[in-house]
Amino acid sequence: MKKFLLIITVVLMVLSGCEKAHFEIVEEPSASESSVSEESKPEIVEPEEDFEHNPVSETMGLEDAVVYDKKDGGAEISYGNGKKAEIPILSNQPGIPGAFWYASQKITAIIYQEERDSSWINVLTTDNCGELWHEYMYGIEPGKIEQIIVHFYDEKNGFFSVNYADGMGLLYRVHNRGSRIEKVGEVGNVYNMVFVDENHGFLVVGKDWVGIRKTSDGGKTWTDFEFAPPEFEHKEIRCYDRPVFRGDHGEVKVTVYFDGEIPWKHYKYVTENFGLTWEMA
Repeated sequence: MKKFLLIITVVLMVLSGCEKAHFEIVEEPSASESSVSEESKPEIVEPEEDFEHNPVSETMGLEDAVVYDKKDGGAEISYGNGKKAEIPILSNQPGIPGAFWYASQKITAIIYQEERDSSWINVLTTDNCGELWHEYMYGIEPGKIEQIIVHFYDEKNGFFSVNYADGMGLLYRVHNRGSRIEKVGEVGNVYNMVFVDENHGFLVVGKDWVGIRKTSDGGKTWTDFEFAPPEFEHKEIRCYDRPVFRGDHGEVKVTVYFDGEIPWKHYKYVTENFGLTWEMA
């Protein structure tokens, strides 16, 4: 009898231990059920509502490379850091006819036509000083192209404008080193441009009027400031130097052709509020 009671007691103890172990098991959550604790979540930072008075980008020192013609044909790039690269476009003549570029140590972008007056353009880019080139071909609006202005605001993305002989100018956005482009819209004849990021940019234009255009939404809408040199009615404009911005301070240098004894005159326009207003310096 005692032996029987002892067996019953042992069985009850074993069952009791199993029941306790069952409630102590903790299952690992699946990947879909797992979550990050509130303390470890990254802080969400809201963008500045008024970028015009809080710019953080700077456009100084972006173009630290030089493109120059080779006597035996084609062109090379000197990156200023001891590296040189030959532009891989076949040409028997010095330079590259029909090519336009933006060159820096971070990104070099060359846009060219294989044939004059062709509606097909090639976008050639490198982000490692010419060690590896990426090339893409796109069809754009047909017409005689007079000039293409290229500017990249970071290592992979930028814009280019196409000036046509009939006065039309189109702006295109470049994504991922040229692997995709999209037409933004008509902007007039562009002589130079700068974008500080994907949304905020400035175009120096001059055909029917001379001035600077500003966008804060990637080219969807523009505000215009007309340059009004006092001496004579302008005929042509040139903007050889890219507009420069350091925070709110920006400068644009233009060369204007007038009727008169001194046909070419130089002017500099300055803004202290990121392009809201401009003054002749």
